[in-house]
Amino acid sequence: MGFSSRARFTARAPAPAQLLPAALANPAGAIVAGARRDPAAAERRIVLFRHVGLLESYFDGELDLEGDLRGALATGMGGDFAQPNRPVALRNRWHERRFSNASAQQAKANARFHYALGTPFYRLWLDEALMMYTCAYWKEGTRTREQAQQNKIDHVCAKLRLAPGEEVVDIGSGFGGFMFRAHQPCGVRVTGINTTTEQVTMVRDAIARRGLGGPHRGERAAGAVHP
Repeated sequence: MGFSSRARFTARAPAPAQLLPAALANPAGAIVAGARRDPAAAERRIVLFRHVGLLESYFDGELDLEGDLRGALATGMGGDFAQPNRPVALRNRWHERRFSNASAQQAKANARFHYALGTPFYRLWLDEALMMYTCAYWKEGTRTREQAQQNKIDHVCAKLRLAPGEEVVDIGSGFGGFMFRAHQPCGVRVTGINTTTEQVTMVRDAIARRGLGGPHRGERAAGAVHP
């Protein structure tokens, strides 16, 4: 399968004991994967789709991993374990034909599949105050995700030279973090546009709670934040 010769990856089923013939190894220590439901299915996935199969088996609960997963994946990505083979390439091609954003209907379905997972899920790993989905700005002295995300928005506002009374359209407004943060220090009116119905509803509710509401402009408009 072309795994790195430096690494060792073994997989076992809790009962009865059964080894999967996969061999991803890493210098820091072995990774042990316990196949929970269907060892044969996990084995086929890994053999056919390499690192994609390994990750999908883990995501679907077919494998339990113990050991230095980060080290094993780093070693595997450094070799040819991460290179797309023919099955991966064919499946990617099929996926693109089936789920591409070629139509507005499919594009909206794709957006909802990714972003309409519920606010509680995103609160597990996004910053608490603004729930920003994009990379933060960790300038010197920053200690928390909340500070880093505020740094980013403040930096963007400064680069745009936003001034009180101006209007901004935030396309892909997500949970409204940029809308609320840009409004506070700059005094600008911000209109958010989003394709995900669940996020639009959430932002409209947040606007109403803060008493910042402006008129809605169609079903995809999250609303307007203004002084």
